[in-house]
Amino acid sequence: MSQDLDSDALMNPLLTEIIRTSIRRAITPPPLPNSDIKSRNLAQSKFLSLPAEIRYRIYSYSLVSVPPITVWSARFALTSQRRPVPRTLKWDRVAMAGDLRKLSLSLLQCSTSIAAEAAHVFYSENTFCFFGDHEYYPVITWLDKIGQQNRECLKTLEISVNQPERAWQLPDGSCLRRKTYRTTNGFATRHPQLAAPAGPGKEGEVDIINPAMETIISLLAGNSSARRVTLYLHLSVFDMPGVTLIEQEDMTLFSMDLPNLVEKWRTAYFSNGVCGSLEVIWIAESARKQYIQKRSLIEDVGWDILQEADVEVVRNRFYRANGDCLFQVTRSLLRRKPLTGPPIASDPDPYTDWQHRPEPLD
Repeated sequence: MSQDLDSDALMNPLLTEIIRTSIRRAITPPPLPNSDIKSRNLAQSKFLSLPAEIRYRIYSYSLVSVPPITVWSARFALTSQRRPVPRTLKWDRVAMAGDLRKLSLSLLQCSTSIAAEAAHVFYSENTFCFFGDHEYYPVITWLDKIGQQNRECLKTLEISVNQPERAWQLPDGSCLRRKTYRTTNGFATRHPQLAAPAGPGKEGEVDIINPAMETIISLLAGNSSARRVTLYLHLSVFDMPGVTLIEQEDMTLFSMDLPNLVEKWRTAYFSNGVCGSLEVIWIAESARKQYIQKRSLIEDVGWDILQEADVEVVRNRFYRANGDCLFQVTRSLLRRKPLTGPPIASDPDPYTDWQHRPEPLD
């Protein structure tokens, strides 16, 4: 999705209104009659006189959601031929509403002292999720809007990761992008932090990495050495970077370019100990049989397998009019092994369809 869409539409509307109201109050606090000021100050002074442990227990009961809070969730709408419609999103409003209305978010709009304490609990004790067909810009918009002080309270984020945009790499290393529902024809460039592999250039389809992911990691970097952040990256069902799990006619390979760059950025922004620590966990869902067959290959291409379990998941629940489709998969938690040198650009997809080769541009 394009970055120039209305930024206020890129997040949960209730959270948007909370942030807007907090900013307005910080800039122009509304005048109150003397009697109202006395009553408000009396109530606040009684609450603030409580021991900090009691206040934080109240904040936890009032502001912490057991299920994660879905800030953004949408997918591209489909035509009758099940092809994505450009720039047309179908929102998962049920997930975005969630249990948010059960929380006492008005605490975030109280006096400076109460709002600061409440915000610390709200942002540090909840998990915030961004799912669907985004290109990371809703995450950046939200992180920017909540401000640095609240960003430094964050401990857990979950973000869905789709296979990167693809382009056709020519032997000289230049790349041509063909028109899709996400992009237009034109030139593309592989990420500049990917070192060129040795040997002659190869032709075929390659992943074009969106630099927005580096922006997210940089925004998560804080000023406290004791801070620990966990970033869960949810891969689409059957996607496994570096490995093709299901062999079929139109299969493609999700390269290791994105995991390698994420590991590089994680090390660059959090290795000095001043910004705290960031753990990046990739969540993959695979057919059990294929996963077992290729488990050793998954480790060979650079993954540490932290955990695995058989689960039941819903596929394409946005697109099915006749209900959800449940099926069994193996869910694995993965961590990229530490890099031993600069990340090397992956070779073109070995399953490249030469019919997808775009015509040279004038």
